[in-house]
Amino acid sequence: MQIPVLCTLMKYCLANFNLIGSIPPYIITPAQGYDTVVVTGFFNIPSACVDNYNVVKILFSDYDSLNTYSGIDSLIDSTCVNVGVACIDSNTVLFLAGDSSGNYAGVYTDTSIYVEGSFVINSDLTLVNCKVFTAAGAHIIATRDALLDLDSTVITSCDTMWQGITLTQDSKLKARNHSSIQDAVIGAEMLDASQVLLEQSEIINSVRGVKVVGPIGSTFPGYLIISEAIFGMFSSSFKPNYTGQPAHGAPLCRDRYERCGDVSGDAGIPSYFYRMNKGIVGLRTLMKIHNCKFNGITFDKFYHTDSDGSAIVIEGDINLTPAYLHLLPANYPDTTILNCHRGVYNNYSDLILQYCIMDNVRTGVECSGNKYRQYALVTDNTINATLYGALFYNNAGSDYNIIAGNFIKVDGLSSGVGIAVRESKNSVSGNYEVAWNHEIRVVDGTAGIELLNVASPQVRCNVIKLDEGDEQAISSTGISVLGCSSANITQNSVTGYTRSNTSRMGLSCQVSTSCQIGCNSVDSTGYGFHFGSSNLFTNFRGNKMKSHLEGLHLNTTAVIDTQTHAGNQWLGNYSSWYGAVNMNAASFFDVYKSLFVVDPSLPAYLYQLIQILVLLLPM
Repeated sequence: MQIPVLCTLMKYCLANFNLIGSIPPYIITPAQGYDTVVVTGFFNIPSACVDNYNVVKILFSDYDSLNTYSGIDSLIDSTCVNVGVACIDSNTVLFLAGDSSGNYAGVYTDTSIYVEGSFVINSDLTLVNCKVFTAAGAHIIATRDALLDLDSTVITSCDTMWQGITLTQDSKLKARNHSSIQDAVIGAEMLDASQVLLEQSEIINSVRGVKVVGPIGSTFPGYLIISEAIFGMFSSSFKPNYTGQPAHGAPLCRDRYERCGDVSGDAGIPSYFYRMNKGIVGLRTLMKIHNCKFNGITFDKFYHTDSDGSAIVIEGDINLTPAYLHLLPANYPDTTILNCHRGVYNNYSDLILQYCIMDNVRTGVECSGNKYRQYALVTDNTINATLYGALFYNNAGSDYNIIAGNFIKVDGLSSGVGIAVRESKNSVSGNYEVAWNHEIRVVDGTAGIELLNVASPQVRCNVIKLDEGDEQAISSTGISVLGCSSANITQNSVTGYTRSNTSRMGLSCQVSTSCQIGCNSVDSTGYGFHFGSSNLFTNFRGNKMKSHLEGLHLNTTAVIDTQTHAGNQWLGNYSSWYGAVNMNAASFFDVYKSLFVVDPSLPAYLYQLIQILVLLLPM
């Protein structure tokens, strides 16, 4: 660029030009002549010269012969560069902003396409083996009955994120044969009765994958079918936000929603969900998920909902309608949920969770809000968790909540619980049944099974093991019953590793009424059975106490009522201590609150307790 100059001070001015290096503040030239000023940089907004937008201007400050400033000279020179979009070449088909598919061909094959802005699909559009680039903030909108069919096609942003695809009532999106939707705020947003089929395709590097917004007051009437699909964050970062883009979390943990339909990997490769804040979310919908794998669904502090960090979320609207989820496993022997903050979050929804493997999760399944005849069935799963294998709460009024036939291991946190059931009061039943769980293994956790303020729970035929870890001082109980009414705790087996550490207990029952505790077997814990405070109308029958410091311990306030010919058995060696201890024995009146009546003609191990109670009476 040649510019006639005198003694000048030069400046460049342009908002969308990025200068590389600098312009010398002074250039001294002869009184007449030319000089060449080199300006190096790049434009960050595409534009043509006719728009007079991508222009570099040089202004001149004038000085006289004595080098005294005399004001701004009128000389201005400039240069303009035609700046195009890197994603466009001479063969690119432009979908113009504000235009619609009705003005274009219905089928494109092996074509490069650029979407300039908001583009409407109002007639069927099929893209086969195409590469589609989007401008910053571009938006594809499908209207009623229109179909967008992606076959081996990739839609990605040019250099900045875009809004994504929105489907209005009865419109359809089909993505198949390794099609890919990338870099969107919402890959596919489904409204009203729209339909989406993703088959061997992906939605990746997007803030949300699929968001389904159903009509108020009913479940979603359209459908979402996913087969051998991939969702997740596979890039190290999102592309830059477009102007006005909604704030979002980090690229590691993103929020994505899928709220309806059949989600599966069919008989082949599982559909895959990777590195998100949520994997699948269902709201007021019926959803079946099978042959899907979730990895790295973790908590992101940017988001603030109770369900954050869940591989799968299913939520009904308590003021409108419940939801439904049926989760089946990834193809055997694959792990369904791996390295996630939470496996399944269920609220006011019918839930069936079967045959899944969850490994390295903080919580396996969390179920709440099933108050109005909803149900939950959690059976035959393998769950390796650090905090909860299964956490149920606020479900009083459910038709039933069954947790059965599972393998659960909790290891990592001292507050860990295999199965926790918690209610606010014990006057209304949630119809809980915790049964036939093959193994509940807890390492230095709080409990294998914990019942808090639960009415009429059925806990039977469970195998519980308390393992030794690094924190032996932590109180750990095989089955903990606190504040419950009419609990039926029968035919369970609890095994520990120590008979000297009384912070480890086989079964603890406190402040609970009318409980049936029968035919349970406890072994190798400091206390076999522990009772605290008032437990009126307790029926303690047919239990087996093996190797313990004390097979049965009643603390200083414990009351369990009279036990008549109960058939409890003390099968360990209690010669160095006592088979049973009643610390609430300050008087005969106190003893009669927890009196054992036995048949002295029975073998000694069946009436050993009455001898010990007498020995403990004050002299």
